[in-house]
Amino acid sequence: MQLSVVIPTRNRPSSLAHCLRALRHALGDANPAVDVHVIDDCSSASAAERNRTLSRRYAASYERLPRNRGMSVARSIGSRRAAGEWIAFLDDDVVVGSSWFEELSSVIAGGGPDMVGIEGKVAGSGEGVWDREVQNLRGGLYLTCHIIYRADALRRAGGFDEHFEYEGPFHEDHELAARMLQLGSIPFVPSIAAIHLPRSVQLGGQILAAPARMRRLVNAEMYFYLKQRPHYHRFRHADSFWGTYLAIAMRHTYTALHRREVRTLLRHPIQTIALVAASLSEQVTAWILLPALLGRYVREAGRLSQPDVMSIWFAAAVPGTSNGGVARNVRSLAAGLAARGHVVRTFFGAAEGLRSCYLTFAFEMGARLLMRMLSPPDIIVARSGDAVFCAIVAKCLRRKTAILLHNHGWEERIVGLERSAPAGAWPHPHTTFKARLVRLPLLRLCYRLCDACVCGTITDIRWLRERYPRANTRHIYVPNGVDPAPEIAHHSGAHGPLRFLCVGAFVWRKNIRHTLSVFSRIRAMHPHSELVLLGCGQPSGIPEVLDALGCRDSVTLVPEAPMHEMSEWYRRCPCSISSSRYEGGHTLALLEAMSFGCVVFASDIPAHREFIRKGRNGFLITGVDAQDDARRVLEALSDAAALTAVRESAARTAARHNWARQVRRLERMLPCARR
Repeated sequence: MQLSVVIPTRNRPSSLAHCLRALRHALGDANPAVDVHVIDDCSSASAAERNRTLSRRYAASYERLPRNRGMSVARSIGSRRAAGEWIAFLDDDVVVGSSWFEELSSVIAGGGPDMVGIEGKVAGSGEGVWDREVQNLRGGLYLTCHIIYRADALRRAGGFDEHFEYEGPFHEDHELAARMLQLGSIPFVPSIAAIHLPRSVQLGGQILAAPARMRRLVNAEMYFYLKQRPHYHRFRHADSFWGTYLAIAMRHTYTALHRREVRTLLRHPIQTIALVAASLSEQVTAWILLPALLGRYVREAGRLSQPDVMSIWFAAAVPGTSNGGVARNVRSLAAGLAARGHVVRTFFGAAEGLRSCYLTFAFEMGARLLMRMLSPPDIIVARSGDAVFCAIVAKCLRRKTAILLHNHGWEERIVGLERSAPAGAWPHPHTTFKARLVRLPLLRLCYRLCDACVCGTITDIRWLRERYPRANTRHIYVPNGVDPAPEIAHHSGAHGPLRFLCVGAFVWRKNIRHTLSVFSRIRAMHPHSELVLLGCGQPSGIPEVLDALGCRDSVTLVPEAPMHEMSEWYRRCPCSISSSRYEGGHTLALLEAMSFGCVVFASDIPAHREFIRKGRNGFLITGVDAQDDARRVLEALSDAAALTAVRESAARTAARHNWARQVRRLERMLPCARR
């Protein structure tokens, strides 16, 4: 089990020392499988230095935020750093038991796929009036001081809502739990136990801070209610915010006393007096805030109960009529969001056949935003660094336009990959010397300035986090989608020639030479085999390779085809093959082939492994050894009964990747990016 632990802290190095010491003792020999992250929410200089030393001593990563942003933001940043399949969230004043890791491992191993989280027991310690205020003895509270979430479910739910930075440090745990419970179950496991250390409370400060504390509490409560209105009753004794507010306004002081044991109140009379004074101050403040709360409720009740209608720009410096993956992805996402009621505009580069300068296009996008400063879009979703000047304009003028970097293929990774390319290889147009000199620095700048990065694979998200550990960029996982085929094509390769389809740009990264080598070996065994190369760009060098392999007559070269012709090729070809060295998303061509019932053979790279299960919905080949790959292809095609099951499973995989689902996924994440 790969586990990550996230511990937010602020000005409590003594408590953090107890927390880390107990955690390290509980982990024992599990060190390599667990990564621990301490997120310092802008502690004082002396406390931060002690926190850094403690993190180093107990083998935890440490990051200090430049300003106090609240625990919700700190946990959100920590969850982005986490690499484990499960993420445990602990407060710095929580001490786990010695058997904590063993119990957790056992529960995770025995849990089903619908288990998206685990609620741990929290027992208070100490005899002071405030010492046992934070406890979870029976479950159903979902306190983030001790809870464990499945990482992929947390990403699908959208993570912690960082807007609580502005509302107040209350109820972000319940708001997240409301979203997580829609994805699965969160059982309460008492054996996964922790102790909450006694709280250090300054009585005078507790009384003086009471009005501000109540203001932030009711603001956060209203935000939670407005955002999660259908699920609010699961976390409160009231069905609406106003029921909760009435309980606070009428019985807050009584409730504060009733929650504590009489003997504790009698044993600490000074603390009891401070508690009563602070509670009365909070109760009076609640009444004073009533007009402001009514006004806010009237303004926001209709807005937050339904998804916002947003103004969204999509930008990509590619021809708008292109059938390449980027253009099709942008068109599909834009059309899907427009169909859901959002105001969407798309901006593409030069027309087909003309060269598009990405730098000019980026300047044009920045100028468009500058001219629309009085009514800017809510969100700009731009490919790669095409919105770098939009990001600069938005940051300098302090506009609320959110910039999303649409990353389906991180060009910095492509550059590193193409350094090993032989002389005369077909380079990617964005990896030339000029691109490395200008484009990549702009891309890195855009990544640091943007509000979120939309990635097509989990692999790229992990790579970006490792490559830029100090960047606070949020990552949104939105893979490619496909429009489901009307019906699965019934290929009958046994009664005719073997037809293979290879779709992709004619660049070195796609490894088309290897595909041709594999096909030439298959053709040697099956002379009537055919290959269709369906790509974009100029196929320079490919005819010479075909002549050298002696299979030019068996290969059909289609430089570019409209979508209806591509669909026809998918129907005619029972097999699809890709030897790509790197993909920044779940390959669109392979997903489309799977939707038509093609048998897919794809190189064994991380992006392909994310959606192809070897032998179940497709087959993985080496992408390096042509002889071995040809053998694997022929072996797979020899079992007709197994191929039928593979085609059906492939069609189901493609159906799960439908565009409607990916549009909904992106739509759910857009409000988080705006905050």
